[in-house]
Order: sequence, then structure tokens, then C-alpha cells
Amino acid sequence: AALVTALAVAAAWRIGLQKRTILHLWLAVSLTAMLADVAASLAAHARYSVGWYFGRIESMIAASVLLLVFLGEINGLYRKLAAAISDLSRANEDLIRLIEEKDVLVAELRASDEQVRQLAFYDPLTELPNRRLLLDRMTQALAQAKRHRYSMAIMFLDLDNFKQINDTLGHDAGDQLLRQVAARLSSCVRGEELV
Repeated sequence: AALVTALAVAAAWRIGLQKRTILHLWLAVSLTAMLADVAASLAAHARYSVGWYFGRIESMIAASVLLLVFLGEINGLYRKLAAAISDLSRANEDLIRLIEEKDVLVAELRASDEQVRQLAFYDPLTELPNRRLLLDRMTQALAQAKRHRYSMAIMFLDLDNFKQINDTLGHDAGDQLLRQVAARLSSCVRGEELV
């Protein structure tokens, strides 16, 4: 009987360590406790009877069944907890993905806003401020000059025979000339001055 119990304990510990579940490990612990009880009882009572051994087995089986039911419930709770944690992890990943998408959309919106601003206030060919921005800055400069009682200057330039360049050399040549004039004028003024 002790040998059968010892084999059951060895098998339970082997399965428990392989599967590493609470149920299997607790079963191995309970069988180890039973083996220790049998060994202690055999050492205390030299006489051994089959009735005594089966009485012990019945009580250990009843305790093991209760323990298995209890551990089964605990395993069920652990599974539910693992499922909830898995759901939270998926929700967290979805949230991270949504935040990344929002950041991309915000970056695209800022780029679009800058592009609209560029198109609204700057000439696409020369990249110089257009008439709308010129009027806005001129209004600000006039108000500041009036407030601080100083004068200001505005210079208008005209390219002579520009229509002739477009007509004879083509619009690409005229565009190139405008770009070069814009670059040269921009290099002649300070950063706060407007061309």
C-alpha cells in the first residue's frame, strides 16, 4: 500500500512539474501528505490491516475530491482573470493604434494647414508674399509708423519688356526670369523686410 501511494505521489509530482498548473501541484502536495501520513501510521503501529489502510484511503479520497473541486474553481477564476487581462491588453493595443492614427491625422492636418497658408499668402512661382500678405503687412506697418511717428518707404519695381520675353522666349523663360529676380531681391533685404 505504501508503495502504491509512493508511485502515485511520484506520478503526481512529475505531472505537476510538467504542466505547472495549480491543480496538478496541489494534487501532488496532497498525495505527498497522504504518503507521509501512511508512513507515520505504519511506523507508529507495527500491525497493519487492510481495513485500516482503506479507511485512510477513503478519508484521503474525500479530502482530495474536495481539494480538486476547490482547485477547479480557482483554475476557473484564473482562466477568467487571464481572459480579462487578454481583453484589456487587446483594448490597450487598439487604443495605442488609435492614438498613433490620431497623431498621423494631426500631422497631416498641420501640413495641410501650412500648405493652405502658403497658397493663401505666397506666390507659388516665386515663393514671395502675394498681394494679400503685402496688404496685411502694409496695414500693420502703416499703423505702427503712425503710432510711433516715423516714416516708411514702399518701392515698386517693374520689369521692362517682360511681355516681350514671354512672347519671344516662352513662358518657361519668363518664369525663370521671375524666379531669379525674386531670389536676387530677397538676398538684398533684411529678414523682417518684405519683397
